[in-house]
Amino acid sequence: MARSPIQILSDLRWYLVNTWLWLRQRSERRATKGPLVLVDIRQNVWHRYLHILILFLRDGGYSVHIRHRFRFIGSWASNDLFRRSSFFNLVLRPDPADTYHLILTDRPIKEPHMLLTADYFDLAGVQRQGLRLPMAMADTFYVQGLHARSTADAAQERQRCLFFFGNMDRTAYDRPEPRSVFGCFTRTELLDLLRTDHSDRVFEPETLAEVENRGLRDIVLLGRQREYIPPARLLDELSRYDLFLAPSGVVMPLCHNVVEAMAAGCIPVLQYPHLMEPPLEHGVNCLAFKNANELNDILEHIPLVSAMEIIAMRKRVLAYYQDHLSPQAVIGRMNALIGTNTLLRVNAEMLSTQLFRQLQAGSKHH
Repeated sequence: MARSPIQILSDLRWYLVNTWLWLRQRSERRATKGPLVLVDIRQNVWHRYLHILILFLRDGGYSVHIRHRFRFIGSWASNDLFRRSSFFNLVLRPDPADTYHLILTDRPIKEPHMLLTADYFDLAGVQRQGLRLPMAMADTFYVQGLHARSTADAAQERQRCLFFFGNMDRTAYDRPEPRSVFGCFTRTELLDLLRTDHSDRVFEPETLAEVENRGLRDIVLLGRQREYIPPARLLDELSRYDLFLAPSGVVMPLCHNVVEAMAAGCIPVLQYPHLMEPPLEHGVNCLAFKNANELNDILEHIPLVSAMEIIAMRKRVLAYYQDHLSPQAVIGRMNALIGTNTLLRVNAEMLSTQLFRQLQAGSKHH
């Protein structure tokens, strides 16, 4: 499809901005040390998730080459990568294919490679090909190295509290997709449900310091519009609580806050264990519900769970994070598939949700 003059001008603007950002941060680029990976992508449909993948590759010891492509550089979707993580080398002409330990591309090529796709979500009970990259923290944690903090102490005493910190923007977080495509409560619906059905247990402080004054109220909802907890403090603050309420994101149930909570050793309470990679298990490494009645059962049970049971579950949560969600675990799974020409299924959020809706529609016609 031909691009309009306005689109071409936008591409040129972002190309100049992103190239300038990359050039001015040349001090970040060091001599090649680890094995080489080539990222050869014509168009960035993955936005921050591609940025996170490239950060994971760096954490995995790779030296990253990104092939110079006008459309890839000339995209606002690539701006965070160029603005915040310019450690990679842009190459006009890549080295010979056998120089690269790994090639990531968005179209089939004759050389061994991993083919990136935004086809991320699966129908229930259907196993499809490829490696599905798990949900990650917000990219800031990897940019700043905050994910590498020491592992939370599973045995440390915490507050028996179902804690939520995050965005409570009713306009952004009441879009229909979590409900219409995935069958989950929107964030706004879930928070309103708690406020209505459990008003005697819900505490909504203006500041984090006020949580200490919650009394017997054990469901704490702190909107970032009231007090913002910066990433540098967030994992430590989360590690004060036993449980974390993990509501839906904007257009899909998955949201970075569930990974951040698990990294801090919080037991997630969520409606989408099947969307995690691999799926979480109720009573093992999460407390999962399908509907309001099951959520009510969980909330009634939480005060009755023993400290030993909480600690045992927290250990399994931390083990799940280390084994499946940490950059080292993700890159380890990728390394095990090098040479197999596998699909690398990377979340593209809105596009992945649209593709899943099409997959659902197609399944109904068969």
